[in-house]
Amino acid sequence: MSADDYGIEKKLVILVPRKVGFRQFATASCEQGGHNCSFSGFAVEVFQTCITRLSREQRVRFKFRAYGDGTTDPSYDGMVEALKAKVVEGIVGDLTITAQRMEDIDFTHPYIQSTLVALVPYQYAPRSQNLWIFLQPFSRKLWISVVLSFVVTGIVIFILEHTNEHFHKEGLGWRTQLANVFW
Repeated sequence: MSADDYGIEKKLVILVPRKVGFRQFATASCEQGGHNCSFSGFAVEVFQTCITRLSREQRVRFKFRAYGDGTTDPSYDGMVEALKAKVVEGIVGDLTITAQRMEDIDFTHPYIQSTLVALVPYQYAPRSQNLWIFLQPFSRKLWISVVLSFVVTGIVIFILEHTNEHFHKEGLGWRTQLANVFW
C-alpha cells in the first residue's frame, strides 16, 4: 500500500467560488487565465483555522481551487455537483443549505446566524397628546370584555364572601364593602 492509500500525502481539493458580488465571505482572486489565485474571506479563514487545529492531531493537506470565471458569480449547484461526483473533497463559501442539497451532500453546522433583514426608512407619526392613548393597544370590544370580567369577578366574590362575618363588621358601610369587592 502506498502513502496515498492512507491519505497521508494526498491533498484535499477544496472549491472556493470566484465571485463578482459579495466577496467578504469567500472569494478567489486570480490573474488572467485563472492562475496564481489568492483566497480570502471569512469562510476561508474559518476553514484554515479549523484545519490548523485539526493538523495538530493528524496531518491534513489541502489546496484551494477557484470555481467560476470571475466575470459572473458561479453556479453553486455546479459546485455541489462537483462535490457529489467526488471531483473535489469540499466547498468553502456562502453555500445555502437547501432540501435538495441536503440530500446530495453533507454540511457543517452553521457557524453564523443566517437571517434575512431588510432595512427601510421609517417615519414616525407625530405624537398624540391624547390622555387616553393607553387604551389604543386594545380594541373597544376587548376593553369592554376586560371591564365586564372584572365586574363579574367582583360580584362572584361578593356572593361568596357576604356570608363571612368579617365581611359584615360594624362600621363598614356599603362603600367600604364595595371597595373590598373590587380590591
